[in-house]
Amino acid sequence: MDRDTSEIARQRHREVLRGLGGVGRLARAFEMSEGARALSISGIRVRHPEMSRREAERRILRRVWGSQLFEAAYESDRE
Repeated sequence: MDRDTSEIARQRHREVLRGLGGVGRLARAFEMSEGARALSISGIRVRHPEMSRREAERRILRRVWGSQLFEAAYESDRE
């Protein structure tokens, strides 16, 4: 399989991650997760400009959590 990253770059990446420690790696994971969520929300709003940010955020939550958990979490909003 072809790779777009050299072995030297992969090794350096591992060294940097190890240097962050557990808390640093966890913080970086949260940052990446938030970034991915922001990109998803932006994409929804580009395709649906009439949709509010809150509606787009909820659409993402439904997609990530699944309908059953989403409905349970936001049940009070429907009343």
